[in-house]
Parts: sequence; C-alpha cells; structure tokens
Amino acid sequence: MHINNTHEEKESLTRRKSALGIRLFFIYLFCYAGFVTIGVFQYELLSIPVLGGLNLALAYGIGLILFAVILGIVYNYYCSKYEDEVTQAEETEKGGTA
Repeated sequence: MHINNTHEEKESLTRRKSALGIRLFFIYLFCYAGFVTIGVFQYELLSIPVLGGLNLALAYGIGLILFAVILGIVYNYYCSKYEDEVTQAEETEKGGTA
C-alpha cells in the first residue's frame, strides 16, 4: 500500500531542494561573474596561455561548463538523498503504526 506524502511534507521537501538549488546557483554565479569581470575590465588577461596552450578564456570557459555539470550532479545527489530520507521516514512511520 502506498502512503501519500502530506502537503506539509511535500512543501518541506520542495523547500529543501529549492534552497539547495539557490545556493548552488549563487556559487556558479560568483564563478561566472569572475569570468565576465575579467572580460570587461582586464580582457587582455584572457589571451594569456595557461593550460597546454589554451588561453585563459578557453580554459575558464571549459572550466565553467565542467563546473556546471558537477553542480548538476551534486544537486541530483542531494535531492535524491532528501527524497530517500522522506521515504525512509514514511516506511518507519508505516511500520510503527501497523
């Protein structure tokens, strides 16, 4: 038998996921703002070779893309963990009342 989440449990889970997403967004925003700031105020720095012949612009850009993928994986991991905690609590509660 499936027990539906209460409205409060769904809201709590949504709040936790949203808070995590917002935190990760601001972390990425800070890193991206660094790239834009360099591009606007010190654009000549972007032509400096840094990694294996790649200039800073390419290395930073590729790094931002990889960082976004990593943040997506982190977000998925923690959201799954939050959902598993709710499911485990439901199973514990179900077992205690039966």
